[in-house]
Amino acid sequence: MMNCKECLPLVAGYLDEELSELQAAPLRQHFLDCRSCRCALAAEKSLRRWFSFENSLDVVVPEGFARRVARRAFAGDTGSSDEIPFLVPAASPRAAAVEPGVRDFLLHATAAAAVLLLVFSAWMRSTQLPASDNLSATEQGATLEQLLERADELNAADARRQDAQADEDEDKDN
Repeated sequence: MMNCKECLPLVAGYLDEELSELQAAPLRQHFLDCRSCRCALAAEKSLRRWFSFENSLDVVVPEGFARRVARRAFAGDTGSSDEIPFLVPAASPRAAAVEPGVRDFLLHATAAAAVLLLVFSAWMRSTQLPASDNLSATEQGATLEQLLERADELNAADARRQDAQADEDEDKDN
């Protein structure tokens, strides 16, 4: 059985289809069994999609662009937007239509919403996780199987208690 330490270095080769079937089969089995390695695989796939050129638009470089860049670089151009007007994007007509007062209000409202969201998330993080006398969501060191077994034991005990209560109620009615 493959472990995470052996699996993680092979993820890139697996995605590039560089592994033989003999190497890939235990890796696939490990991905089925191990959530953290599955997440690492998904993260690597996602990262690769960002840098994928299959779906990118064809970029047309203007005539003489490389020559202009080289000339400016050798001339000591710092590259600030004031000095390179052909690289500065034109303002969209929609952005120009927003009045400064409205734009300032929207910026302040967005900042206030971000602060409220940050405070709310900090509050939620500080709240206690669900727990009872017999079972806690923060229990450390227990495997999933042990937690499920403990939950089954508690459910069985509750069912016995409910059956006993139902029997008691039935005896009272008779």
